[in-house]
Amino acid sequence: MAGAVIAALTLAACGGGGSADETTGDGGEPTVGGTLRVGAPEDLDALDPHAVRGETGSTWGAMVYETLVGVDQASNPAPGIAESWEVSEDGLTYTFQLDDATFHDGSPVTSEDVVWNYERIAKPESGASQQAFFAQIDEMQTPDEKTLVIDLAAPNAAFLSVLGIQGRAGIQSPDNFDGDEMVAHIGSGPFTWESYTPNNRLILARYADYWGEPAYIEEVELRILPDDNARLQALSSGELDLAFGLDSAQAEASAASGAFELQTDSQNRGNFFAINTTKAPFDNVDVRRAMQLAVSREDIAAAGWGGFAEPTNQPFDAESPWFVESDYPVTADLDEAKRLIQEAGAEGTEVEVLVWDALGSEQEAQIVASAWTEIGLEPKLTKVDITTIVTDSSAGDFDVIYLWIGLITDPTRPYAYLAQDNANNGLAGLLKDDELTDKVKQAASENDEETRKELYAEILEENYAQAAQYYTVNPTIFVGVGNNLQGYEQGTYNVIYHEGGLSKAFLKDG
Repeated sequence: MAGAVIAALTLAACGGGGSADETTGDGGEPTVGGTLRVGAPEDLDALDPHAVRGETGSTWGAMVYETLVGVDQASNPAPGIAESWEVSEDGLTYTFQLDDATFHDGSPVTSEDVVWNYERIAKPESGASQQAFFAQIDEMQTPDEKTLVIDLAAPNAAFLSVLGIQGRAGIQSPDNFDGDEMVAHIGSGPFTWESYTPNNRLILARYADYWGEPAYIEEVELRILPDDNARLQALSSGELDLAFGLDSAQAEASAASGAFELQTDSQNRGNFFAINTTKAPFDNVDVRRAMQLAVSREDIAAAGWGGFAEPTNQPFDAESPWFVESDYPVTADLDEAKRLIQEAGAEGTEVEVLVWDALGSEQEAQIVASAWTEIGLEPKLTKVDITTIVTDSSAGDFDVIYLWIGLITDPTRPYAYLAQDNANNGLAGLLKDDELTDKVKQAASENDEETRKELYAEILEENYAQAAQYYTVNPTIFVGVGNNLQGYEQGTYNVIYHEGGLSKAFLKDG
């Protein structure tokens, strides 16, 4: 096949690269054992790795279910279950060579197993978070157990990135299911699924027979702790070794005690709200425009996040190669917003705002609600989980939804919401625009990076004009790392990645 070899790396053990006598930079010697205690702000939204949409499920599911294409610390494509791959010159055919990966029951991970997973994800009735993407696969072939050939219906510049989305495109054993019922949790990762208690905790165990280099940590106890202060206090007291979703300002102050350190959790994240364009009076673009004009991105960054955020009008932060330079207001124009609401006769309209319970800032949504009250609307904030967000947005059963998108390296996923036939179009307010849809699809299939950026700049401008989706800030998110956890480096979006993260970390008192 004509094409360039994208990755062909021969790795010692192909999954870890460390050994028990390896030492860390601070002089600590890795040892096997101990229980890693982790605090997370939200529960798992699904147990099936194909159906996961929330952050907790995807992050910790990746410890059990590996992806065909892995990621490095910066979330660039790296070897995973596939040790190498080639891409044809026309960008339509991908040929993967699988490593000697095995499932937790000892059976080999074959190319047919990967096909079974991808076919399952692609079914319209699957409910998979990446269904629309995998439906773009035209054909899959398995010349042998270790070779997989995938033909796409059209080029997609994000293909390798999506294959590496942890916890959402994970490869699981077909034996996990009895018909449609999930009866087991067999993956190929360095940890096995031991037990799960809803709204309480998830227990993972070290898999000693992992096909790569086994992890050092013996057990992971993930505790579901929705209260931000409770997580921070538990970390400060040594009750937790690792904590996520911390209030940035409070965490920085508490870390000064020396009880833990802060690492930046680079999520490439943009917070946004979407307004339902199919419901009156929000079907009037002037009403949506007024709602946007009333919101001060500057206030959200300063007061909502204590200065640990930057105003934005897009999903990518300024450090990303996909950041688009553009002019946009960071302050509010309340006078113009009030005028538009009055002219539309929308004063007194009740607005229910569905706020994702993992938004990360109680103040952010409150700032927006106060602004809308000031221009004559009557907002009501309702905190919900990600499953409710996705279900209600798809059904059109909402006024406004407030959430964030992150964990992204390629613009295809966030901008795809603007395509009117996308399964997640509700996250763009159910906006229906033929021209915008065509441009979104054109950008996704364009391989030239500069041309893609130009297209996304045009899409961004049109998105602002339609006023159906409004980005507010790019927050800085921290991970709190206790002193007992050694050798851990947070990845970009991931706690485990190729040759790093929790696959290399160990507990000092383990």
